[in-house]
This record gives sequence, C-alpha cells and structure tokens, in this order.
Amino acid sequence: MRFALCLVLLAGCGKKTPDHLQIKTPEQEQLALLPITDLSSALTSMVRKDPLARAPKLPDLAALEAIEGTAAIRAYVRQVLLLERGDGSVQRELQALEDEFPRTGAVALARGYRLRVVENLLATLEPGQEDSAALILELLTPLQGSTSDVTLPRRPLEWLVEDSLAPQAVRNLGERWVLTAWLRDPAIPIQVIGPQMETPLYGGLAETPTGQLVRARVDGAGGDREVGLAQLRAATRLALMRAAADRDSEQAAWSDAKKAAAAKVGDDTPIATTLTRALESLTLAAGDDTATGAALVALGALRWEDACEVQPCIGLDRVETIRSAEAWGDRPCDAEAWQVIALKEALDTMDVGHDTILFPRAMTDLTDALIGTGAGPLEAHLIRRRTPAPAVWLALGRSVGKEALTDWDGARIALGAHLEAQTKQARDRCDDEELQPLFDRIIRRAVP
Repeated sequence: MRFALCLVLLAGCGKKTPDHLQIKTPEQEQLALLPITDLSSALTSMVRKDPLARAPKLPDLAALEAIEGTAAIRAYVRQVLLLERGDGSVQRELQALEDEFPRTGAVALARGYRLRVVENLLATLEPGQEDSAALILELLTPLQGSTSDVTLPRRPLEWLVEDSLAPQAVRNLGERWVLTAWLRDPAIPIQVIGPQMETPLYGGLAETPTGQLVRARVDGAGGDREVGLAQLRAATRLALMRAAADRDSEQAAWSDAKKAAAAKVGDDTPIATTLTRALESLTLAAGDDTATGAALVALGALRWEDACEVQPCIGLDRVETIRSAEAWGDRPCDAEAWQVIALKEALDTMDVGHDTILFPRAMTDLTDALIGTGAGPLEAHLIRRRTPAPAVWLALGRSVGKEALTDWDGARIALGAHLEAQTKQARDRCDDEELQPLFDRIIRRAVP
C-alpha cells in the first residue's frame, strides 16, 4: 500500500503537461538555455526558481560526466530516474544517497524531492490515514519504518505536534530541514539559491532565522564575528554546567550561575537569550566560514532549548544541525560541547522517565541526540511507543554497536559508553579551561 501510494505521489496530481506545450516565462527560458560548465551552473539549472529544490530539472548525465565535483549530483539524477520508473522507495533510496554524500548539494536536492512528496501527502491527509502519516515520518527523518509499525499506539507524527494533522507544522519542519542542507559544507555553491530567496514568493522563508543565515552567506556578510563567538561560548559554558550538575552541590552552583547570568542579560532564560543574541551577531558575519559554523550551532541549540522563532522547535535534526558546524572554518568547540549537552540531558531524562509518562518525550530527545552524534541506524517504532519494550532497548543498543540488550540497564551502559566517547572527543578538541572540568565530570559518571 505505502509503496504504491509513494509511486502515485511522485508525479503529483494529474498528468504532466508535455514540455512543448508548457508556457514558460522569460526567466525560465533563460534558465533552460543556461550552459552547464561547472557544479554551480549545474545546480542553478536544476534548482531553477525554487530554493527548496522540490522539483528540480534533471540535466543530461552526459553533460555532467566531464565536470569535476558532480559525482553526487550524477548519483542523484540516476536515483531519481530510477524512482520515477518505479524502482525503489523515495525515503529509503534518497536517505541512502544522503548518507553516501553527506556534505554535498545532493543532500539539499534529495531533501527537496522528499519534501515535494510530503506536500502531496499533506494535500490529501485526513484523520485515520496513518499509512500516509507514517510515510511522512520516514520522508522527513532518517528513521527506518517497518510493516509492524501499524500496531504501535502513538500516531506517526504525534511526537512533532499534538495535532498530527497540523500541516503547517510539518511544512515548517520540512522547509527548515531542506534549507539547512544548503549549509552542509562551505564548498556547496549556495549562491545558486540566492536570487530565489529574494523573490516575494519566498519572502517568509527568507525571513526565518535559517533563511537569514542563507541570505547572509550568499551576500558574504562581513560583520565582526568575535562578539557572536563570545556570546555563543557564554551560552555553551552555562548549558554544559547545567548538563553536568548531578549532585546537590552542583545543582546549587548551577542555580547561582543561572541567576547571575539572568541578571546580566536581563532575562530569566539566559541560555536562550544569549544564544539568540549570538545568532544575530554571527549571521551578520556569515561571510566568514567560522561565523557560519557557529551560527549553525546557535540555530540547533536554540531548538534544543525550545526557544526557536519558527515552531515547532522539536525535530530529529536539532543535534545534526549542530554537528554540521564541524565542516565550517575552525572546528568550533561549541559544536562538540552542545552534542555532549544534548546527549547527556537526553540520557538523564530517560534515566528518570523510562518507566513513566515522560518516556515518549525522552525517547524523541534521545533519538535526536543519537542521530546527531553519529549513532544509528534507528527505527521509527522508537518514537511511536508510549511505554518501553525489549525491542526498544535492543534497537538503542544496536545503534551504538551493542547487540542482544533487552532491558534498560544494559542499554544504559551501552549508551553511557557512547556518551563517554563523545565527551572525551569534545574534551580533547576544546582548549577552554572552564569547560574541561565539566567534561571530566561527565566522563567519570557516563557509564553507571
């Protein structure tokens, strides 16, 4: 059923108008005649007028063969041709493509194509259509589904919004996910979507925090990055102190530090406020690679803090967005630290909530943190359960390389080892003297 549904939705509704009968604007005629001479012109001809690349024009493979740096684009074209012929499933094949070429423009193209299928599904989604909602879940995340998922108690999109039929929330998630993919690596010629971002049609998208960062990057914004980097580091130190506070004395010290920071910034949510200010400063300096990377950390961290501008903040790509900063300029210590923060806090929540009503939210956060720290593959059933089961612990153990774990105690040891490894890596790459003792504290207690 789901396979057939996906095939129907690939082409949208109705038959495609033959190329020779389509009415083209002068701009479209110009793009159609654009010669493909390098990666940038290839992407420009594919994206055309949509920065979300939902229905890219497929160039002739022969035209791409002799162009350096187009291996990922060629793989994308070949895969889409197979999909539109009926071979394979969109979510599985395009996720595999993203995994194979994780820091290329093919990621944005693949996500845009998946978003188009999602939008077609949303147009017809009605209460009770769990099959379509389950497909949306797989299309907008790297989670793997199975036929047994239909028996699970939570609706496929219940983790995202209480009303799983809220299409705008799903669109917001998908659009941000695609747009962020254009920032996977500084080598991606992001200027190909610059003109589209300035058109009235995409004005709303362009004014989102991610859209503003993309536009600033395209424009080569040359502000002073140092203010933003200092603000981001201040937020990182405070958040890592919170994550590492396990004992009463540490919690008291964290409370005092939070009060002092709140007084300094004039707001009772000092981490979120400082991150917001950091993002503003770093966006103004986005022509600099390190500033762009740090801005990605701030974007992901604000979502982790549930303080983002565009709702919903939740998603399974928050920590992945933070991790993507590693490709930009000087590897920011803050990216490493925030991965530790997310993983530690998700594990802490699961520690206290694995047999309570907190379990569903704890599982969503833990799944996000695991994806963002390189664990996996992970399965969709994890976020569709209200209570744990042996299959949950088995899947979590496998995601970090451990087999045959069927209870929380065993899974917790395996996940703790993953946290320990991530924290040691962060400590070794960070030379911030204020962060070092906090990393050491987390390392000592990571494995129960």
